[in-house]
Amino acid sequence: MKNIRQFHLLSSILGGVFLFSSCSVVPKAEEKNLSEQWPVVASYQWAGQDSVVVCDLSLLKDTVDLPFSCFLKDFQIIKLDNRDEAMVGENNLCVSENYILVYGSVYELHPCRLFTKKGEFVTNIGAIGQGPGEYRAVYKAEIDEKHNCIYLMPFANSNAIYVYDLAGKPLRSIPLHQSVSKAVFKVDADKRELTVGALPFTGYPFVAWVQDFEGHLLDSVPAARHLSVLPDYSNEVMYGANTEVFDFYISTFFELRPDTLYHYIRSGSRLKPRFTLNIGDRKRSITTFYELPQAYVGRLMVEEQVSDGMWETKSPSNFIVDKASLRGTFFRVINDFAGGMPDRLWTPWSLRNKQYIRLVEPGVLKAEIESYLSSTDGRKGKNRKKLQELCESIGEEDNSYVIYAKQKGVQ
Repeated sequence: MKNIRQFHLLSSILGGVFLFSSCSVVPKAEEKNLSEQWPVVASYQWAGQDSVVVCDLSLLKDTVDLPFSCFLKDFQIIKLDNRDEAMVGENNLCVSENYILVYGSVYELHPCRLFTKKGEFVTNIGAIGQGPGEYRAVYKAEIDEKHNCIYLMPFANSNAIYVYDLAGKPLRSIPLHQSVSKAVFKVDADKRELTVGALPFTGYPFVAWVQDFEGHLLDSVPAARHLSVLPDYSNEVMYGANTEVFDFYISTFFELRPDTLYHYIRSGSRLKPRFTLNIGDRKRSITTFYELPQAYVGRLMVEEQVSDGMWETKSPSNFIVDKASLRGTFFRVINDFAGGMPDRLWTPWSLRNKQYIRLVEPGVLKAEIESYLSSTDGRKGKNRKKLQELCESIGEEDNSYVIYAKQKGVQ
């Protein structure tokens, strides 16, 4: 399949944006439904009052190359400001219309950093420490440009969401109705309401709730026994925010069990199951599910026993299930915006907040491009010269790069 690409580079000392635009014969999502070629791999099954999409792992057979252009648009690579005070490592991030917020893990001893969408450093948000408004690490964050606010959910035993303006000035925090170990959230500043999805360690009272900005409880879902997890920080709670509902997923690491993607239904004070994977007799499996407007995507990691008490995780497999047809397949992601370069580090959680976002260290990005350029496809690709120019521009002392695109078909 041939691709004709144009590559534009805008760069500066402080930061830069690498814009990829395309004129390609790759089928566009609206022109060709690729799922028509896939087998039916899922069915609707009843779980109490709810109809749930259940994907049968045994029906997922082939692995196809899925081009970025099928579900993404406006692809960019954004080089972050190189000044010492702006440096970041491997962290999480969120992106709004005009800003990028890099927020930290327990392994990076720097505060959250705010950049413009062009990669220029703006300011730090908060500080590392144990004083008022300080944190050791941040688990989740949200930028609200409309209300000039940034919201931070600190990691581990947090009793409030910290609030700052876009200049980094601390504002009044939002007290949580219940302290949390790990939690995701959605802010409705117009209604002054907060929706929280918590990782429900054993004995924790709620798995989700809605409260006002003063901490008063407006609705809640009790943490039923089948939702509770052992108090282990390897477990995760996830919220994709790719649709208008509050989708909710609990991922366990050592405590392996069937997992389900839920919707929080406030009107019924409950979680509604929407999608799960039937793994059959593969008991040692770790799964992750995310919801897109037209599909469910997931990752499956299967563990095999190599000796007594020792297990080895095989290479993960990504899969997709079309909502309308229930057709699906395993897939690899191909970045056809960059000449067909495989995205070997793609994960389902890169698709969140109606975007595709990744933070990549310069050495990792350079290695990805070099690996592709040395391959058979890369040596004959029409974009070889442009990709070489990008590769050569990446310095060892560069700050991290943001890989960004908007999802198609979302408002």
